[in-house]
Formats: sequence, structure tokens, C-alpha cells
Amino acid sequence: MRPLRSKIALLVSYAQEHHYHPGVDPTPGDNPKFVLNLGAYRCVFTFTESHGRLWKHLSVSIPRKGKFPNPAAAFTLATEFGFTGWDGVTIDKIPDGWLGDIDDERNCIVLAQEEGWLTGDG
Repeated sequence: MRPLRSKIALLVSYAQEHHYHPGVDPTPGDNPKFVLNLGAYRCVFTFTESHGRLWKHLSVSIPRKGKFPNPAAAFTLATEFGFTGWDGVTIDKIPDGWLGDIDDERNCIVLAQEEGWLTGDG
């Protein structure tokens, strides 16, 4: 787990210093500094500024067309990326305080959790 957590920490640190602005910045998945490949899982993580708020944003995908990651794996990875509030057991609903969706086209689970309101000009 230690090597995985080190890789996640580097990505999170980069994301904290380089917030993503939808519609302005290039797609995060095209920037290797926002991406972590873990065998069958591909994670793309950003801190996203949207509508005056800052969000943790994670997509977890697998390379198999028509399939998506197991929710337990996605929730566990989200927790490692700093998401809070999952009980570590429930996988049949999105944890309270999280937003989530399944993107069938990209074979991924997309998760977001609000960090808070931006101050100043963000």
C-alpha cells in the first residue's frame, strides 16, 4: 500500500497546485500528471473549480468495453484520494456527500465531493 499511497500523494499534490477549470483547460485525462494507472484501473483525479466551488473529482475506469469498475474498488480508491464519508461496506449507493455517476461510454465511475467555496477570484 505504501507505494500506491506515495503515487496518489504525488498526484493529489499536483492537482492541488493545478486546479482544473472545465471548458477552459484541456481534458485532465490527457495530462499524465492527473492520471494514475493501476493495472486494470485508470484513475483521473483533479481539484475542479466550478460555479464558485472547489470539488475533488475522480474517475475510475477499466479497459473493458461495456463494463465499469466494481463500486467497492472505486469507493476504496476515492477514499485513498481523500474523499471522506464512505463506511467501507455499502456499495449499492453513493456515499452521503458524494456525487457519482456511471459513464458507460468511457467505462468509468465518476465521483465528486465538494471541498468548499472558493474565495477571491479562485
